[in-house]
Amino acid sequence: MTDPIQIAYLEWLIESRRAELLGVLDARNYYNGVQQDFVPSAMTDILSRHKSVGNPFTLNVCETIVTALANILNLTGFDTNETPDENGVKPLAVWANEVWKHNRMAAVQDIIHEGALSDRESFIIVDWDKESSMPRLVHNEVYIPYPGSGEGVFMVYENDDRFQKPLYAVKRWSVTDWNAREVVTNRVTIYYPDRIEKYKLDFGDAGMSEYREAGVPYPLPNVDSQGNPLGLPVIHFHNKGYRPEHWKAMTMQDGINRTLVDILYANDLVSKKSFFGFGFQPTTDGKPLKADNSNSIKIGAGVLNSIPDKKPEEASLQEIEGADPRPMIDALINLITLTAQITDTPVSRFVMTAQVASADTIKAQTEALDKKAEDRRELFGASWVQAMNMARKYANVYGNAGLDESIEFIPVWKHEATLQELEQKKNSLGIPDEQIWAEAGYSPEQIAEMKNAQSYRIAQEAALWQGAISATASIPLDEYLRRCGVSEEAITQIQESINKQTAVPLTDL
Repeated sequence: MTDPIQIAYLEWLIESRRAELLGVLDARNYYNGVQQDFVPSAMTDILSRHKSVGNPFTLNVCETIVTALANILNLTGFDTNETPDENGVKPLAVWANEVWKHNRMAAVQDIIHEGALSDRESFIIVDWDKESSMPRLVHNEVYIPYPGSGEGVFMVYENDDRFQKPLYAVKRWSVTDWNAREVVTNRVTIYYPDRIEKYKLDFGDAGMSEYREAGVPYPLPNVDSQGNPLGLPVIHFHNKGYRPEHWKAMTMQDGINRTLVDILYANDLVSKKSFFGFGFQPTTDGKPLKADNSNSIKIGAGVLNSIPDKKPEEASLQEIEGADPRPMIDALINLITLTAQITDTPVSRFVMTAQVASADTIKAQTEALDKKAEDRRELFGASWVQAMNMARKYANVYGNAGLDESIEFIPVWKHEATLQELEQKKNSLGIPDEQIWAEAGYSPEQIAEMKNAQSYRIAQEAALWQGAISATASIPLDEYLRRCGVSEEAITQIQESINKQTAVPLTDL
């Protein structure tokens, strides 16, 4: 059995954070649309038809706040500070991007980033895949006790301060085996910088016993060939302020849902023209009103409502116009606009208008979001570097890769706004495509691939022939090519080629 003091401490740690973690669960639910229900019983048949399958009626702005930011956090790979070889290739950068592609991180990163934004934190566990001889990067969500899933990861820091040294990480999950009957085993793995300890829970949370596997040492060493600790293989992605991105919007979300339900309910009742009959009692079958009122006409908008308190000779019919729902709709839009403002999310992500916004207006609206994105690229980028550093250590220890651990990894982010701005500069200033791509965040390897693309070479060929035509109009060829975005190196090669022959040189198409 393991140290009972350690068991008690882990359980105390979880219990001490229960209220905090249940707040995270609440934020996760709001992100997924599981929010406070304001649908009145009179409208459940209309608005709550899909609630039983986990799709309740909401106008979910919390999800939009998270995805608006997550969608512009696109890591394309890694560069390094190593010196390129004679072919301009950086071997360690190539290796890092192979690891990235092998783990399908182009898609998985969205889950990791959205988890860190919606749950305040997310994790990657680095492991070694013997079959592929490649590092494995596995996403894990944050651990939340019941009524959460009871599975996931949490990190323990020195003095319980996430800005200090991480001491160890704990993963809890369950494994289901079918051997004549269903058997569920609750597992716990504790990751230390120098070892990995595996346990199984006995009789719920009453205790833990070591989980041993045949032929595997216990605890599992996490050291290099000299016995030095490799470090924690659990990488922590945590959001700014250590809270969910939509935290400030959750109470506003309740107001938005309530207002929307009120609009629909009021619209159903009073938006249509109504009629009131005085001195007679209309029925569904034209016969006198039954004692149980089963043939009475239900009161509502667009139907004939009866008030039979007058004598037949005083019978009359009154018409009442429907109420205008626009003031309530304006109130809803104002709530959404305020929510966008307090979360630094562009209003255009929520509200569409008939008026077309100018480029300056759109830029002003997105400045706060762009600033948030830069902050998160810095924050999450540091975690991605930690992940690649650990992957390199595992490759050296378990795969004898011989990778230089003094070289730094540099995350390469794709900047859509920057790309658009640089494209405009290119058209006006003639900036080469290679510089545009580099400043937009593409790696040297990706730039080389794009230059080899047939569409790029066709564009270069067209530029050459147009340049030859422009020369007859006394426009210098080098100036024309420069404005077409051809690099200085390529222009020099073209001019040298022209000097050696009478025809415009062809590309290798």
